Amino acid sequence: MFNLNSAIFLKSFTHKMVKNQSEMYMTELSADSATKIRNTLCKALYFRLFSWIIEKINESIKTKPSLNLTRNNLSLYDFFGFENYYINFFEQLLANYLDEKIVQIFIDTNFRQKQEEYLREDIGWIELNLSTNDPICHFIDRPRTGIFSILNTASSKSIYFREEIFMKELNEQCGKDLHYIQINNPVLLDNDGNGYFLHSLPFRRRVSTGDISAQSVPQLCFGIRHFNENAVYSINGFIEKNAEHLNRNWSQFFFESNHQMLQKLFPEGNPLKKSLRKPITLANQFSIAIESMIAKLHNKEIHYVMCIKPNRLKIPNIFDDEYVYKQLSSHFIIEHGEFLRRGYVYCEKYGTFFKRFRILSRSTWPYWKGSAVNGVLTFIQHNAFLKTSLNDFNFGKTKIFIKHLKTFVELEELRIIKLDEIAVIIQKNVRKWLQMRKFCRMIVSQIKISRCFRKWKIADIEFSCMKQRRRYLLWLYRYLPSTSPIDHQWPPAPRSMRSTSELLRKLYHKWRCQRYRRCFDQINRNRMREKVTAMMLFKNRKASYLSSVAHPFRGDYIRLRQNVKWKRLLPTLGDVYVVFADLVSKITKRCGKEQFIQKVMVITTSSFIVLDGKTMQINQNVRLSSICKISTSPYMDNILVIHILTDQQGINSRALIFESVHLIELITKLYLVIQNTANKGPIVEISPEFQIYTGKETLVLLFKNHSSTQSSSSTPSGQVKIHRKSNRMEFSI
Repeated sequence: MFNLNSAIFLKSFTHKMVKNQSEMYMTELSADSATKIRNTLCKALYFRLFSWIIEKINESIKTKPSLNLTRNNLSLYDFFGFENYYINFFEQLLANYLDEKIVQIFIDTNFRQKQEEYLREDIGWIELNLSTNDPICHFIDRPRTGIFSILNTASSKSIYFREEIFMKELNEQCGKDLHYIQINNPVLLDNDGNGYFLHSLPFRRRVSTGDISAQSVPQLCFGIRHFNENAVYSINGFIEKNAEHLNRNWSQFFFESNHQMLQKLFPEGNPLKKSLRKPITLANQFSIAIESMIAKLHNKEIHYVMCIKPNRLKIPNIFDDEYVYKQLSSHFIIEHGEFLRRGYVYCEKYGTFFKRFRILSRSTWPYWKGSAVNGVLTFIQHNAFLKTSLNDFNFGKTKIFIKHLKTFVELEELRIIKLDEIAVIIQKNVRKWLQMRKFCRMIVSQIKISRCFRKWKIADIEFSCMKQRRRYLLWLYRYLPSTSPIDHQWPPAPRSMRSTSELLRKLYHKWRCQRYRRCFDQINRNRMREKVTAMMLFKNRKASYLSSVAHPFRGDYIRLRQNVKWKRLLPTLGDVYVVFADLVSKITKRCGKEQFIQKVMVITTSSFIVLDGKTMQINQNVRLSSICKISTSPYMDNILVIHILTDQQGINSRALIFESVHLIELITKLYLVIQNTANKGPIVEISPEFQIYTGKETLVLLFKNHSSTQSSSSTPSGQVKIHRKSNRMEFSI
């Protein structure tokens, strides 16, 4: 069945491989050891096969997540009840610990959390002091000194009398705990020459579950005061059941089988996955399973179904009042009823509650623009069908609370009635939409028939129009205008072809421009770049820009490259290339009056140079990175101001005022050279008024255009007159 070697399989039950530091040898096992191995193997196979079946069932019924649909899951947990026999063993301890944890969850969800919510919402709740079983759960599962912790420590020791040591440690660590009952029953040890063994004393039965004494229980027992009642546990088999695990050799033996199911049931037998961890004990497994279950129950709506026994003897038609009352008290059923009588049967956030019941009032349905709290108050106060008053409702900070169940049931019934009315309205509108759709389809069909008829009737007209379009295109092909981009002529078109003619004109002009640009060399491209930059800087900003469009930029207007005096200056300046050179007029103050002094302005690829007009000596040599701004007016004048930084921090600056006939070209070339050098162009300010700093004083330059108001003036267009008033300099154009 397992696809294993039968001889090796049978030999593994009767022999054991023992390994020490230097050698490995095989020893025979006793009948008890072989029986223990057989039982452990059967339990492991049953447990793992059962777990695998449960896992497959859960995978098959698990709901798949959906983006458009919220799925609700219903889970059912079936637990052991509280078990208390005359003598209880390890199984009863686990079952009773689970029962204590369930009671703890019940108290937490039905009392503690609700009371915290009432206090948090500030609804006038008087806090109740409830007794809980938290100390009992902590006594069993607390670290180091808990029952499970002491049991795990005793199970990890490979010595004789582990149960006696466990009993001793339990009495020492837990003897002072209020929930622990220490039973001082003597234990007799006999010596047979080979070692000590436990002498079995006669078993004494207890008279009742409340009778806990040394005369009523066997040896090695202890008691626990549970929340239900006291229980006595015999430690016989505690350590054996807790530390019972399958040897790793068996896991490897099953994993090497050809049976795929065995490889899935014993994955730890894979020789590639070696683990030095000790096997987990049964107590730890049980605690982990309970914690996992509690984590799954978190944020879930829990409903409890508790079974009450009518009598201890489990005989029909007998009702023990005292025993039933004890069960109700131990499971907090009576306290829960009193808590529900004083508390609230339903609570929900304002938004969710308003979203569910807003349809009950015409004031809040179908449109509401206020907050959810005001909406809840509105539909409760103005709802004529609601028979209850506002006293049945309590309004917290974030939630609304309903006192009586009949109020909530009444709301649900009204909601169902309203939903039926809304369903009727939806059905009416759907039927209306269906009829409208049918009518629209009939209209569409009639239109299609009419269109087909008209199409058949005017086929000749369409054919004649097609012939007309063909004739127009052939005629346009013969009379296309020239390929020059400045040629704006275009042949006229018939009325029916005007939109097509306009589209063809744009495409043809675009093709001419592309063809014209492909004929450019590098020099023409640079000139085009300068013209485009000048357009971006001065179009619709400077009045003299239009007069410079038709004139190409020459750059060197005085043939400076052939000048002998300039060639003498080249060794001091270095290897520079002259981008622009022209005679300019520098506006400076001399003898208390502003005068125009002729200078030579030179722009190279690295600096801005001002030369004397006669001697060709260098008056100023400015690095291009020091020029931060260029200012000029929006009128027909040729005045420009160059702002130069005088320190590295860029705080102090001075300005130079020039007048140049080629103003547009000068500023454009200076802008491009600075942009190529510093990767950022200077600021070009075009304004009729701005401030400058000449190095000594701060001046305000004001430009006034008189060409429009004084047309008969003797001053030619573009000529400038300067008037100085303290720190204000006016330029009359």
